[in-house]
Amino acid sequence: QITEHAPAELGDLNNDGILEVVFPAGLRTIALHANDGSVYWIVPAESEDKHLVILDTEGNGYPYVYITSEDITQGANGTGRLRKLRGTDGTVLATAFSWRPCWGGLSADDVDNDGKFEIYMTDRRVDYTPGELGKGMQAYDADTLELLWYEDDVTCSSHCMALVDVNDDGVRDAVAIQQSTTNGGLYVVDGAT
Repeated sequence: QITEHAPAELGDLNNDGILEVVFPAGLRTIALHANDGSVYWIVPAESEDKHLVILDTEGNGYPYVYITSEDITQGANGTGRLRKLRGTDGTVLATAFSWRPCWGGLSADDVDNDGKFEIYMTDRRVDYTPGELGKGMQAYDADTLELLWYEDDVTCSSHCMALVDVNDDGVRDAVAIQQSTTNGGLYVVDGAT
């Protein structure tokens, strides 16, 4: 089911010059041909209502689709995942644990211009509620979904990180808002480290 909060993305998933639109849809992820609305693929990979990313990491015209789900939706620890899908057919190529990206989701960039892309996920902070496993601001290798770094004292689960070179050093910084009534504010951290 595509809900009222289904932030869709457009991309040419099979390099044929026709765009596809990808929707987060609860327990599934759906890709439709944008020119006529016909189904391109539907995969049983949770994306719920999170912002997803379509990204051509290899520069060959065949992008990947990155999605995330939240662990606590299903009520069983260990089920939330960040996933990398092959754009041409939706096959899951890599996974990593995710806790509670809430209404937020993913951003992507090659922040240090080294030719390798990173995926950025916003999450709850660690122990937001006692025992929660959130990691706050997080960065993953776009190829392997290996966790590169995290800042776990930031609750930023309701939005996506902005990636911008704040201090003009040539490396884009990861910027998130601390969602708190007592210690809110803006977090700016080096996007590469």
